[in-house]
Amino acid sequence: MNYIRFLHEQRPADPEAIIFIDAENPDRTVTWRQYYSMVQRLAAGLRHLGLKKSECVALMSRNDVCYYIFADAVVLAGGIFIGLPFESKVAELEGHLKAADVKWIFAEPRLLEQAHAAFAAVGLLESHVLAFDAAELYSGVEDSFSALLRTEEPSTKEQFDASIGGEQTCFRFLTSGSTGTPKAAEISHACSIARIQQSSKVIPGGDVRQLQVIAMYHATGVLTHVRAVTGRVVAYITAKPDAATTIDYVEKYGITDMILHPRLAEDLAEVVQSGARDKQALRSFRGARIGGSLCRDSTVKALKAVLRDDAHVTISYGSTEAWTLASLVPRMTYVADHVGGQMPDIEVIVVDPETLEEVGVNKEGEICARGPTVFSGYANNPEATKTTFVTRKDGVWFRTGDKGVFSSVHQQLRITGRYKEIFKVGSEEVAPAEVEAELLKHPALTDTTVTSTDGRRKVGDLEVMAYVVSKDDTLSAQDVVDFVASRVSAWKAPTGGVTFCDGIPRTAHGKIDRKALSNASVQERSARYLSVA
Repeated sequence: MNYIRFLHEQRPADPEAIIFIDAENPDRTVTWRQYYSMVQRLAAGLRHLGLKKSECVALMSRNDVCYYIFADAVVLAGGIFIGLPFESKVAELEGHLKAADVKWIFAEPRLLEQAHAAFAAVGLLESHVLAFDAAELYSGVEDSFSALLRTEEPSTKEQFDASIGGEQTCFRFLTSGSTGTPKAAEISHACSIARIQQSSKVIPGGDVRQLQVIAMYHATGVLTHVRAVTGRVVAYITAKPDAATTIDYVEKYGITDMILHPRLAEDLAEVVQSGARDKQALRSFRGARIGGSLCRDSTVKALKAVLRDDAHVTISYGSTEAWTLASLVPRMTYVADHVGGQMPDIEVIVVDPETLEEVGVNKEGEICARGPTVFSGYANNPEATKTTFVTRKDGVWFRTGDKGVFSSVHQQLRITGRYKEIFKVGSEEVAPAEVEAELLKHPALTDTTVTSTDGRRKVGDLEVMAYVVSKDDTLSAQDVVDFVASRVSAWKAPTGGVTFCDGIPRTAHGKIDRKALSNASVQERSARYLSVA
């Protein structure tokens, strides 16, 4: 089955129903019929432009009502879509382009310069850099989204290529996976459909006005889009992610539901508790789903305290690679520090990471999963794919890299830690290997390792910390932070601290001895808790 065909077969009863609204400009709306026409015209335009089957098209943009309309057009045209972080610096963008095997990129006009620079650096055709001017018309020299929209809608009713679908890839999503460096997870047509079907079984629809705040290059963007296109919600899309504006929009539009990451949930509670916004502004709000990273019980309680008494706060656990593994399914009671029960259409087990044998209930091990919602592998990265999947006697399983325990008392999963080194700053992943690679590009640094440290903002928050060996005695901790921030996204800079030491402790096999880092010799110029300039 083709993903786009499946979506269109689930269309709302009223094709003139509004499904998308721009929260910043509410006069800018999209009905289902307009959505369908836009997808057809954009797909025809992409084919005319020269897009070949299975070529990857990237989008660098803030949230927009047309974000996944464009994605659907890419898929309908036979391509593969990936959303890229719009905060990416050129060096990061080069890595993203390589990891996802990108051939085309559409970027907001303000981001075109860095898109051109990255394409030139990796040897891609600069004529394949185009403007994404969905929100504001572009008058530059590049071809554009708005120009594609002027393509005449194909006259034939059947616009689905029968040869496209099934196990062929239609989406790629950036992830650090369990092995550190950025990779692109491949999601097939069949997997995308399975994810839609799974979510539909546990997330109610109906009279729902949902606000999309989280950046749409994350997988939550697809979920919100799909729910709107299938008539389950009216989706309000905002490019302003701050908590105060979010509360204003909840009040203005009568928003009933949102998907939140833990940091945003905390910020919403703080804004109300501080008196900056009144609790009554959230009176329409009925349901929050929190995911993306581990959520503390204190976060859930703080959010519930500022919502109406009958509002539901649901915790979900999953990954880019496997979608949702566990959640508070209907009739399940929230238990502190647990993430709910196993989702439909997915098998979840906890195994000994060494023997791969199941550990049973109430024992800690690595969480593994299998089912139709699990991704196919990493694009052009067979080694990473091989290490992520493991074969047991009962078949092939995806290794999440997360530690967990299945409680026999509560019949719920509890996440207890991570086997992999990846951690999150706010809602964004940080791969130590990526930051280390950037640090070693500094001419004065000869060795380095990166880890996480407690953040200064709240208990449980994390920041990046770097241990470095420098041959330049004049190099400061702030210099190191500024260097990293100039090359990659600000959250990856070692604002948690830069420790200058004589050497990085290593084992006899040359691996970093992380347990010995606390005993490393510390030079006076080391510093904790810095800021990006």
